[in-house]
Amino acid sequence: MPFLLNTPTLAMGIFLLLAVGLTLAFEVINGFHDTANAVATLIYTHSLPATPAVVWSGLWLPTAPGSRAGRCAACCWRGR
Repeated sequence: MPFLLNTPTLAMGIFLLLAVGLTLAFEVINGFHDTANAVATLIYTHSLPATPAVVWSGLWLPTAPGSRAGRCAACCWRGR
């Protein structure tokens, strides 16, 4: 019965969904931390006042997890 080793099972599908879900959750949380660091740097160096720094960061936050996850998926797809 070696052909059964190559067939996906329900457990493998659940594990895959769990892994992808945990990865996306980590990326979102990490994005919030990155945003906090970026805002603190902008304010501390007086590059931007506090309110524009927070607004600017809030506008760019949704783009960070998707782009990072996309780069990771592309590297995995190429086998690197």
